Amino acid sequence: MAAHGFTLLELMVVLTIIGIVFVGLVVLVTDPSPDRETAERFQARLALARDQAMMRGETLGLEVWRDGYGFQRLTENWTWQPLEDGPLAAQSLPQGFHHRLRLDGVTVSLSRAPGRDPQVRILSTGESTPFELAFVGDGGEVIIRRDLLGRPVEG
Repeated sequence: MAAHGFTLLELMVVLTIIGIVFVGLVVLVTDPSPDRETAERFQARLALARDQAMMRGETLGLEVWRDGYGFQRLTENWTWQPLEDGPLAAQSLPQGFHHRLRLDGVTVSLSRAPGRDPQVRILSTGESTPFELAFVGDGGEVIIRRDLLGRPVEG
């Protein structure tokens, strides 16, 4: 009489194949997009800049260039001074990324020019220049929009 069922070896092979497929799917689904991570780090710095402007009663600016961005402080002499230390220091985007900035629906040139005023102002009241900033990379783009009050704006 012949036995019915699977051998231990057959079961192990099937379970191994299922495990490999499952791990591949988990990595594919849970692997965070570098585009999204870069945009999330920017949003954290932007929130910090807004909080700093409000707590210290100062005006900050955000200068965006094609492959990076930096924050500046408006001095008592009405000149812009780059913040060179800490989390608000200038940041370069990872290789293969670039920005696209729109103010009032118009795409802005993002060439980096020393001494240029920042495109976005962050006031001590928490208000800021409304903007749309796209982080464009190999995996697509992530767009961040802010309104006049510095609040996120959906699509």
